[in-house]
Amino acid sequence: MAKDRIQQRLRKSLSELEDDDWGDPPEGATPLIKKVHALRHKAVSDLSDEDLRLLLGQSEGLHWLVPIALERLELDPCASGDMAPGALREQVARVSAEYWHRHADERARLESVPDVPKSEQGVYPP
Repeated sequence: MAKDRIQQRLRKSLSELEDDDWGDPPEGATPLIKKVHALRHKAVSDLSDEDLRLLLGQSEGLHWLVPIALERLELDPCASGDMAPGALREQVARVSAEYWHRHADERARLESVPDVPKSEQGVYPP
């Protein structure tokens, strides 16, 4: 069943899904690079909104993560991670034009997510 395959995929990490284990971060890596390396080994279903925001900001795992981010945004347009309300939506909107060109259905889903009300913008944390 398709639903079972989806659930199995969600239990895998980006490294497993992409069959590309980067190993440990290089010596002297920045905190961001160390975090990305660690997140690539975390089950996709366990990624927080902040994890998604960070990985999408680095253009990692777009094929796997954009649909998950869209599901979360459809439930909560103000999803933010560690930033202001709506930060996840903003990061998803910054995904490359090339990606959106190939995934018009997902672009339509993003466009259907309401903007964060101005009264909630810039509030840290939400």
